[in-house]
Amino acid sequence: MKILIIDDEAIFRMMIESFLDREGHDLVFAENGEEGIKKARVHQPGLILLDGKMPGISGFKTCMLIRKDAKIKNIPVIMLTALDKVGDVEDAFKAGADEYIAKPIEANTFVSILNRKYKRIVGNRPI
Repeated sequence: MKILIIDDEAIFRMMIESFLDREGHDLVFAENGEEGIKKARVHQPGLILLDGKMPGISGFKTCMLIRKDAKIKNIPVIMLTALDKVGDVEDAFKAGADEYIAKPIEANTFVSILNRKYKRIVGNRPI
């Protein structure tokens, strides 16, 4: 599956790449919300992993913009962020996120958590 990862932290992008690369996914990366929206329109991924806190356009605002864009609004979005207060989780869902995973993420559990949350969004289909 093609997965777009939108995160401003290079270390986090590399970490996610190491988790998902071994699963055989086609990964596309963006460093900010604006670039992420452009890449989503071009690449039409099956899933977007989106950091909530980024400079410029936040992940929350990026998610809102994705949901308003007819070409990409139906792509599942899972927010990945260190913001894990109840209000932050609510904000993610208000912005249009389908699911939410709090950072930090442990390597040995990330793929199973991601699969479980993805299945909740699209039904029984694994990533």
